[in-house]
Amino acid sequence: MEIKQYTKGHHKSCVEIYKSNTPRYFTVDEWKGLEIWLNGQDEGRIAYKNTEAEYFYVIGENGAVVGCGGFYVVTGALIANLVWGMVHSSFHNQGLGKKLFEYRIGQIKLKYPQHHIILDTTQHTYKFFEKQGFSIMQIRKDFYDVGLHRYDMMF
Repeated sequence: MEIKQYTKGHHKSCVEIYKSNTPRYFTVDEWKGLEIWLNGQDEGRIAYKNTEAEYFYVIGENGAVVGCGGFYVVTGALIANLVWGMVHSSFHNQGLGKKLFEYRIGQIKLKYPQHHIILDTTQHTYKFFEKQGFSIMQIRKDFYDVGLHRYDMMF
């Protein structure tokens, strides 16, 4: 298992990872947001308007990219937001998502030790983040789609 910085060559693998997790964990409409993010990464520019820095990583297993995830730092605030964390559905429950999560948390603590860490997730994965020390700040029912609720969480 290897975690490394995302490069343009990982774009297709990240799209396949996303597709493997749709519609259970992501909606079809979220695709647009992922494309904005990946295109920004590919072009070496900030993808989101409210950010001052963005980071994205991939996790590989036996030479194949099987997961990805990153974070961004909110402009003018002591907040780092975890984004686009996912593992290909055929690799779920093998600990790869946890390794990638721990790596991202470690990077935030190293680069931005004063920042609070936030994320949004669904009812399918919020318990994982609770086990890692996150607390639910807000729940919005049917936010992503009917039956797919948003959980805003903070570390």
